[in-house]
Amino acid sequence: MVQPMARANPRLAAEMIRVRPHILDKLRGRGSARDQLTVPVSPVAEPTDAVLFEAPADPAQKSYLPRYRLREHGGRYEIGVTAVPQGGWRLSVGLERFPAPELGASAQGAAELPHEVAVFFRYGAGPSNAIEKRVDFTEVANDPKGITVSVTLDLAARDNLMFALQTPAARPALLVRRAISVAVNLPEDAKSDQPPVLIHKIRPELLMVNEPVTMRVARPRIDTLAVTPPPIDRPPVAKPQMMHMMARPLAMEAMINPGFIQTVEPVQTQPEARYQTIQRALDDVADPEPFVLDPRLHPYLYDGAAVGGGARVAEFRRIVLPHPQGAPDARFHAYLQDKSEPWVFYYLPDRFKLSRRDVAPFLPQMVVRIAAPDGAIDNAAVTIDYVVEPWIDAARLNAARAALKREIPAATSAQPEPELRPLQAKASLKLWVPGVAGAALSDQKDVAIDLANGFVHSLTLPLEGFRQLYAAAYSQDATSLFSGQVLVETGLATPEPIPVEIRFADTQGEILAFGEQPSDTDGTIAVSMRNGIESPVRLTGLPVRVRKGDREVDAEIEGVAFEPPLELAPGAEVTFTVRPKAALPGDGVLDALFDTSWVKILPDPEKILPLISDMSVPAQYERQIEVMTMPELLGDAADPGSIILINVEFKGGGNLKLSREQPSGVAQVQLPLMDLLLGRDTQGKYGFRQQIIRRNGSQVIDPSWREADFSLLVLPIV
Repeated sequence: MVQPMARANPRLAAEMIRVRPHILDKLRGRGSARDQLTVPVSPVAEPTDAVLFEAPADPAQKSYLPRYRLREHGGRYEIGVTAVPQGGWRLSVGLERFPAPELGASAQGAAELPHEVAVFFRYGAGPSNAIEKRVDFTEVANDPKGITVSVTLDLAARDNLMFALQTPAARPALLVRRAISVAVNLPEDAKSDQPPVLIHKIRPELLMVNEPVTMRVARPRIDTLAVTPPPIDRPPVAKPQMMHMMARPLAMEAMINPGFIQTVEPVQTQPEARYQTIQRALDDVADPEPFVLDPRLHPYLYDGAAVGGGARVAEFRRIVLPHPQGAPDARFHAYLQDKSEPWVFYYLPDRFKLSRRDVAPFLPQMVVRIAAPDGAIDNAAVTIDYVVEPWIDAARLNAARAALKREIPAATSAQPEPELRPLQAKASLKLWVPGVAGAALSDQKDVAIDLANGFVHSLTLPLEGFRQLYAAAYSQDATSLFSGQVLVETGLATPEPIPVEIRFADTQGEILAFGEQPSDTDGTIAVSMRNGIESPVRLTGLPVRVRKGDREVDAEIEGVAFEPPLELAPGAEVTFTVRPKAALPGDGVLDALFDTSWVKILPDPEKILPLISDMSVPAQYERQIEVMTMPELLGDAADPGSIILINVEFKGGGNLKLSREQPSGVAQVQLPLMDLLLGRDTQGKYGFRQQIIRRNGSQVIDPSWREADFSLLVLPIV
């Protein structure tokens, strides 16, 4: 498994605030019948709060997802800040529920849809208000009028929020995140159980603003959701569930009743409706929007916070540290120190990489679609949707802690140790893509970049542009295509650049799947290791440590060697034993911690492309071939050796017959689309063979397939 950094507050990490709205997901399955459902049914594939939901057993029973707004009482909003005896300031907000206005009278008599809520303030800070800060409410209580949410703030956090609430440029907003589970109808045209999947994984460990980060390091985690479990049994370890791995499954194929075919017209029965249960987290920006409360109109809020301080803007200090320290190729990384909380430092990712699925097989999070509106393959366009995730070097952050600790003013800081938090700020994407005059660095518009969790990007290119981009993704050679930068605006300096590289050989996510069985006698661990991706991998080593409770020791691997390097084909598995180099006394389960940074992916482009291609990409495309013969090629009609019929058969299906009476025709030849996309056959070569029949009854049949790439095929070929 992968060992994360310790969390300072595990309880808060489990709060609902970890849930983030999904960006894009397409996970399909067979689904369930309606009478098997236990959650309300959504009338649309992507539920919103502007639709009515149905009870699974009774469609007439409706429910709605409420919106939230700030409550009013006696001419005041129900919001206040008060000092607490234990120290700090308690912020409380009263919210009321109401149906979306779009529902109108249809919401009358409808019940509220069951849902969980998380509430937080969001506002801009720093120069140009480019740095996002949040205040997460840690308490949510139901009351007769709706809900009341509360949080205890220190003086600096209180002052920063008070300043933001009276500053329109800070764009303050109160967000209510509503988590729901509903069922959606599966589309009728869905046929396959194993389509490509595109899921944006929100990393819950990076969403608690008030906590140190738990990082995904440069090695994959153990997959606890593998479709095929490893052969060695071991009780699964509970892990935080990634949210928003939602489903938009395929429908059951229409069923035909063949029993009546010989006696009556064929009868086509209606397929049984199938449903998929999905989870969504929908944000509602509570009124008022923006959440600006003028002190002249709402003095009651600011009067409560007047003792002991006042509103002030949040300020940041930019600190630049090299990593690795003293190395000639060291890269400089920026950290932003919050002056109001000088022990808090915000950091940026090292780079962004193509993501992999968290469920075996760990395919790249990329979907390829092709469309030809006029039916001509030459005019086809290819769309690539893919998920990018941040990669964070744990060694870099650990090294930075010592240097950042020296930047904390000991006399005034409430904490002596640095607390690292992921930065959220405005960001844009520049990417090298194929252009008319060659590769061009292009601004990518309308990309919602989440620096802590990643983003989904989409590109639409002509066929030749796609071939170049795809070749760059699997190439081992240096190329600028399909790479670029995320530029982060902090207002403190020029934009901070973060490299982006879309490479199948360097991805973010699981590669290997491990199964472990600790021994009850000798302190060893029996391990099975499987290549869980679509391409071969090469291991030049596999450092390992063993943990028991809160203690760790180095360990060694017995039963497998890495010299020469070990190569594993997709799905291949090896078994070995992990032996600790020192005793680990005490209670607890032995756990092997593998460093898989020595694993190298050997991309197989011909295997990857079919796996990430959507159903809209057919296996073949049609090319129209005109086939003809001429009397001079058939010989004298009175000659016994003259040709009376040419039967041409095309590889992959289809044939055409030529004669004196019918000397020409048009054939629709089926060609592998994958060859076209991979650039293996840009000329559209096709295979054919001919059967020549002469007047005297003799025949000549081609013993093997011939090849041609002409749009006009003249026969016979002798």
